Amino acid sequence: MPLLRSEATNTALRLSWSIGASADAVWTCLTNSPHLRLWLGDLADGSLAEGETFAIDHGDGDGYQCCSAVELYDAPRALTYSWTFPDEHRTLVAWTLTPRSSDTVLDLNHTGLDELVRSYFSGWMTHLTFLEGAAVDAPIPSQMFWPLHDTFARLNG
Repeated sequence: MPLLRSEATNTALRLSWSIGASADAVWTCLTNSPHLRLWLGDLADGSLAEGETFAIDHGDGDGYQCCSAVELYDAPRALTYSWTFPDEHRTLVAWTLTPRSSDTVLDLNHTGLDELVRSYFSGWMTHLTFLEGAAVDAPIPSQMFWPLHDTFARLNG
């Protein structure tokens, strides 16, 4: 697994992940609708672009969507957006991409989580695994999401 480091505080989760793809390929996965579907969910509304809002449907068939507003869009280096589910308070998700000679380091910083830090760890580990698969053109079948999530949850205790 390409996890380089993880850190959880009382309010934030930080993950650093190495992906064997260019920063442009990773950026495409972070912002392009067909690619989002491979690792995060369906873009139900809006777009991931500077100053835009968007909603992601996480595919449970019940219309449970995360609504977001893009706060920083610096292609292909940095992306920050709000993250709000109907039953959760507003948090902030920030991505930073650092190209290296043979890969890209993707840093995720999800802040404002408070009591949600622990529950988000397994989710982001699973989503990042799927994002890596999409970026290296080896998408993981969607039916593997929950078994992988459960594995990460057990490992996280």
